[in-house]
Amino acid sequence: MENGKVKITYDKDKNEITIMADANGLRYLSDICLSIIGEVTPAGHWHLMKSMGNLEEGSIDTIIMYSEDL
Repeated sequence: MENGKVKITYDKDKNEITIMADANGLRYLSDICLSIIGEVTPAGHWHLMKSMGNLEEGSIDTIIMYSEDL
């Protein structure tokens, strides 16, 4: 799973999250989402963090999580 470039920002004034990505970044995000579908164990989430090298500078740390309880 190649990271590509992903940047996630939050605009407090607009109360809005923006997810920006190049083509490989969008594939990376979709691969993450597909890989956690149905996972109710700790494997059912993914951390996106600058310190893990999977987000671009200026991003906010983010967790993508599967949940059956929505």
